[in-house]
Amino acid sequence: MHRKNICFSLLLRFSVTLIIVLIFPVSSSAAEPTYCTTANIISMEAEAFSENIGYNLINNSNASGGQVMQAGESGSLSFDINFDQSGRWYLWLRTLAPDHTSNGMFLDLDGQRLSAPSDHQYAGETDIYLYKSTSIWFWTPEWQAPGEGFHAGPIAIDTTAGLHRLSIVKRSIENPLIDKIVLTRTNEAPTNLGPEVTSCSTPTISPSPSPTVSPSPSPSPTASPTPNPQESACQKADLNQDGLVDISDYIVMANVFLQSVTSTNRADINQDLIVDIQDYALLAEQFLSSCN
Repeated sequence: MHRKNICFSLLLRFSVTLIIVLIFPVSSSAAEPTYCTTANIISMEAEAFSENIGYNLINNSNASGGQVMQAGESGSLSFDINFDQSGRWYLWLRTLAPDHTSNGMFLDLDGQRLSAPSDHQYAGETDIYLYKSTSIWFWTPEWQAPGEGFHAGPIAIDTTAGLHRLSIVKRSIENPLIDKIVLTRTNEAPTNLGPEVTSCSTPTISPSPSPTVSPSPSPSPTASPTPNPQESACQKADLNQDGLVDISDYIVMANVFLQSVTSTNRADINQDLIVDIQDYALLAEQFLSSCN
């Protein structure tokens, strides 16, 4: 009977892990982060994509999040966006394009190729031009017309309110470094590293309040939101700290899967500053364990 219980527990752990992997595939961020509007701005880190086909993650100390995306042989990088208003939005890309082999791309919205709007001097053109530099990051992509030197901005998108998917698509051999994507309601490009990310599916981590003096003669230590070396493997896997490692802990981890996080995020069980399959494996080992 004891062996049957062990086999059942192992089978259940495997089944739950398989379900989680199928629902949240490694090719895209778990829970497919959706971006929302904050003060008429939508801001996205390129590495926090909703779907990635063929792009590579590269560390870069000059990037706003320390990482950038770059296309391989082909591919697209997609972001799910919940627009709160219909009408015109202006798109800005923080990119580094060293030469003519890396200064172009296409843009799709909901699977349809975007083109310059009818009131633009290059109306109907679909090619995107990026300013070239080996060291300067530019925010100002432009529509490119046929011929050398014929390009002009801004990139304007006319869309309806609601959920849409914006995709950056590789053009020809070009593979610029892509750091950040920003949409605004006004024709004013971001500066420096751009505005803070406006994800609406990733929980915001609030700083812990300053400790206060307790009137209790025997104060209990305040629980830390971060796993510490004194915690058991079970306690580290108990992400919501309810004393049991169960499906609710998987859901907590799914919300930040394949995302870079700070050291205060409990979902990063192995504390390597990214929530990935290694953290899922540690969680699976403790599944259905009671940590009390």
